[in-house]
Amino acid sequence: MDVPRYLERIRYPGDIRVDYHTLRDLTLAHQYAVPMENFDIHLGIPVRLTVNRFYDKIVERHRGGGCYELNGLFGALLREVGFSVDLLSAQVIRPHRVGPEFDHLALRVTLDNRAYLVDVGFGDGIREPMEMLAGTEQRFDNRVYRLGDGAVTSPRQAVPGGLAPGTLRLEIHQQGEFDKGCLLSLVPRRLDQFEAARHEHHTDPQSWFVCARVATLATPTGRLTLLDNVFKVRENGELTVIRVRNDAHYMAILRDRFGLYLPRVPRTKGNRLSMRIRRQGQIWRHRANKLVAMTGRAIASFTNPPAK
Repeated sequence: MDVPRYLERIRYPGDIRVDYHTLRDLTLAHQYAVPMENFDIHLGIPVRLTVNRFYDKIVERHRGGGCYELNGLFGALLREVGFSVDLLSAQVIRPHRVGPEFDHLALRVTLDNRAYLVDVGFGDGIREPMEMLAGTEQRFDNRVYRLGDGAVTSPRQAVPGGLAPGTLRLEIHQQGEFDKGCLLSLVPRRLDQFEAARHEHHTDPQSWFVCARVATLATPTGRLTLLDNVFKVRENGELTVIRVRNDAHYMAILRDRFGLYLPRVPRTKGNRLSMRIRRQGQIWRHRANKLVAMTGRAIASFTNPPAK
């Protein structure tokens, strides 16, 4: 890995020291320079989970990538300059749905006997490293990012079967309402262990990654997001929505706002309708299971009244 070239790619001008301030500044610089995007899926370009492939794509070809690529390469950079880094598996949680193991890749950086959660590939995720202790909070742009020890703070966040030992819960709240988050397994993983989940994300016709084209980039005051033909600019809490007029407009937004130069316009291969149908099915199954559980508790309370 050519470290100076990588640092040039993320526009990091400072010195490198193995301390928290450098870790924070590198994390922010990466998020402001490298977008999360899934265009290789729609361009028919194979994705391979190797650091060399990540480096060629993100640094040499000035592209972005998914969480496996972004956090996989950033973790390699941090190791190269002297940080202690582990890859962690995470399950993405949203209302009515909990993702499988290896659904997301995050980083744990150990520094001065403290562990920090670092994530440059979660879209609207944490901005700065968070110490991995229950109760740690981070606030940005009307959102609250909170690490919990597994206690459920919203009924919609309940996980079937409960949490495995050694799991942290990252909760993301917007205007007081649960938005999304993830369950972080604290067991160190290898990059190749994420391959099966990556393949599923990139090939399932009903996968969100297959059904939608997305690029999202953090800015110091908000975020840019291009989702299919809708371009959203969030700045200082204000949201501006722009409809993409045509292919030329689409490519101009990628070039001028995201710094991405694609060989051609990516075309989605999935079916958004089938994705919505599956999501609705998940919601109804969740509600049905909840109703069954409530009914069971009511019957048990009726048949076994408390002793007086």
